[in-house]
Amino acid sequence: MVASDLDWTVQSFPYFDYLTYNGIARINKDMIVSEDDGGVVFFGNVADSLFAMYSDDYGETFTKYTHQILQPMDNPTNCYTGEYWWYNLDGVTPSEMFILLSNDLTHYNGIFTNNNTKVQWMSGVNYNSAENIANENYYPAYIYPKIFTFDTVLGEFSFYDLDVQDTDPGDGHLVVSFDLDDDGYVDEYDENGWPHVIRSCPSWFFNSDGGWQDAYFHENNCKMVSNGNWVVCVWHDGAKLQNAFYEVPGYEGWVKQPEIAIVISDDNGETWSDIRYINANPNDNVIDPTNHYDGNYAPEFEDMLPVNVTLGDKLEIISTESGNYHAKLHFAFFDDILYGSEAGAQGPILYGGYLRYAAINLEFQEEWIEPVSINEETVPHSVVQLFNYPNPFNPTTTISFSVAQTFSFVTLLVYNVKGQKIKTLISDQVSAGQHSIVWDGKDANNKQVSSGIYLYKLNVNGKTKAVRKCLLLK
Repeated sequence: MVASDLDWTVQSFPYFDYLTYNGIARINKDMIVSEDDGGVVFFGNVADSLFAMYSDDYGETFTKYTHQILQPMDNPTNCYTGEYWWYNLDGVTPSEMFILLSNDLTHYNGIFTNNNTKVQWMSGVNYNSAENIANENYYPAYIYPKIFTFDTVLGEFSFYDLDVQDTDPGDGHLVVSFDLDDDGYVDEYDENGWPHVIRSCPSWFFNSDGGWQDAYFHENNCKMVSNGNWVVCVWHDGAKLQNAFYEVPGYEGWVKQPEIAIVISDDNGETWSDIRYINANPNDNVIDPTNHYDGNYAPEFEDMLPVNVTLGDKLEIISTESGNYHAKLHFAFFDDILYGSEAGAQGPILYGGYLRYAAINLEFQEEWIEPVSINEETVPHSVVQLFNYPNPFNPTTTISFSVAQTFSFVTLLVYNVKGQKIKTLISDQVSAGQHSIVWDGKDANNKQVSSGIYLYKLNVNGKTKAVRKCLLLK
């Protein structure tokens, strides 16, 4: 055995250890590391709470943040008979219903957005009963994808409804799939009086043996990638193939034909586009509402079965010309030889397949804003100091910095989290030593900026030396 010449540090989290080794709750998590500013974040969910373990010093120390998601939900009734949609196991007691975080849809990654001030990932929530929660059971069929966001500056969480949406997907209220207009009443009933409860189907796989649990627990895949303010989220959708499995009229041409779902954002994940689907179903090369064909067949997938998509590390910027905003999404996928052979729930029969690469040219509507980065040159704090006080501030803060060389040309610039320059505070030659300047919270036009996170960047002799964050609170 060859000894490693690396200096390893192993750190344990008592919070995770206690929950895991005492069998209290499954922990769903991933980790992301910033290339720029020492940010390290473990993030995910445990039981009914989101969590983030955040470090701004390359993992030397961590701060824990949590946020409970347990939203009460109505249990709708049949408009003719008064029967409830969900009952407890006794078949008599109507279930008390909640929306809470899911242990399914957890094969995700995370990305930094807003110049490393926010972490985003895609996962999901379930509709579940109080009885099920107490007995550690759940309804796997009722799962709904979300994009979760952790703000590293404010220490706060938020979410955005993806597949099934109500009047405002980002309003902090989890969507109720039978009340999309948010008026407190069931939107639609079928001919027998039952409410129309819309379901999402975020998996490429479904069969009669494992059903929804195998589909959403084992065979889920949700990935994100970004570059600057442009962000992409990708997952698999099996709504049409599930309808084909249950022999719903009009879905005969969707047997074992999953789709890839893509949404994009050009504002750092604050809002998202409608879903665009692509698939390998040759039947879907036409527009035919009767058979639910939407013209989303990608001939590049001919004779393939693309599953388990994973994305490249960063969007490749193709064009930033006004009216021609494009980036390339690089991704790999498994081309399954026989539907379901890639599914882990299928047992010992593995027919294999092919690992393939592809790329898609995506069009964005808003201009690309290059991230504010310190990758050009990073200088230890002992050589170049940059900080502001007070922080948070209102209405002014003093930014202090030091330079080592006499007659250095210094620029000190303020940006918003989108990377747009707000103001140049200094652009001059300075002597070696300590310097400071007051920022009054105004932009280049002498207008007061709004509350929020701002970045200030120190350039010395044309090279970026440091970038820091400050928070204006009014």
